[in-house]
Amino acid sequence: MLTIISTVVPIFVIILAGIIVEKLDFMPENSVRILSIFSINICFPCLLFHIMSSTPLDNMGSWRWWLGILAVQWLGFFILYFIEKMRGEKDKVAILHGLVVAFCNAGFVGLPIIMSVYNQDKAALSVAGVMIVASNTIVIIAQTMLVSDAAKERKEKEGDTARDEAQPSFLKKISFFLRTYILSNGIFMGVLLGLAVSASGLGLWQPLDKALSMLGYISPTCMLFTLGLGLRPDVARALSTHSIHAGHQIVLILLRIAGLPLVTLLVLSLLGVDPLWISVSTIMTATGCAIFTATLAQIYQADPGGCALTVSLTNVLSIVSISATLILLSHMGLLHFPLDI
Repeated sequence: MLTIISTVVPIFVIILAGIIVEKLDFMPENSVRILSIFSINICFPCLLFHIMSSTPLDNMGSWRWWLGILAVQWLGFFILYFIEKMRGEKDKVAILHGLVVAFCNAGFVGLPIIMSVYNQDKAALSVAGVMIVASNTIVIIAQTMLVSDAAKERKEKEGDTARDEAQPSFLKKISFFLRTYILSNGIFMGVLLGLAVSASGLGLWQPLDKALSMLGYISPTCMLFTLGLGLRPDVARALSTHSIHAGHQIVLILLRIAGLPLVTLLVLSLLGVDPLWISVSTIMTATGCAIFTATLAQIYQADPGGCALTVSLTNVLSIVSISATLILLSHMGLLHFPLDI
């Protein structure tokens, strides 16, 4: 048990440091935005590029793993979406609530946890990199639905004027999709470019690879600290400006930090996936909801306060879900890590 504590607690100490720094007002007002851009758009893609460039293509996971992990996330998202629609929620709110449950914090918390648990083992980091890519596929689906819903709302407001506008061609729609969701997505591009280097067999110039790794390994600490910086303001804003339904929040939280990892563990085990892939995937799905979900909620005004509160609480409570997951995996013999239990 002491080993679990020494593995998990430092992650949350960094988050706590961010909370304290924000409370003491040591950082400029726009620090969260600047650090988030630096972490997500620069450091994190460099880390994924560094990991994937040395990952052979045959280590990208079996079809069973891809089938299981995508099925769990996509079905979880759409089931929650339809349930929320049946409850009378608007499309965009239902989309965001589905995302709250299906989109784990694989980058901000999941990757640092894997690096700590597996002591930066190359195989485990490769699995984590692929898992981050798989988890981000649900964002593409959700963003596409949100853009479509926003366009529908705009047309309804504009009336006949919008109907008379020339509709974009199929090629323009494809071009917009690629620019918006692929080329401008640093995570996807870091992985794709890294895999391209791996497939070429040429490798990277060693000084360049070293520079990328130095820049990349800043990202986990920076992301955790940034999470702490924005945590208290997000919760305060949610509680002060929006009515929060406690029962609904509890259900979403339990589905996020308990339901998804347990279903992931069950499905991947039934499909006979490699134990390392099962354990890394389950640990990463035991994290809280991805911070980007709250950002989307703000952009599309889809229950921004409620989503911010759910994101904040799931990330705080994930210290319990991650610890419980490590214990469970260890008892099942799936975790390649010496835990003192």
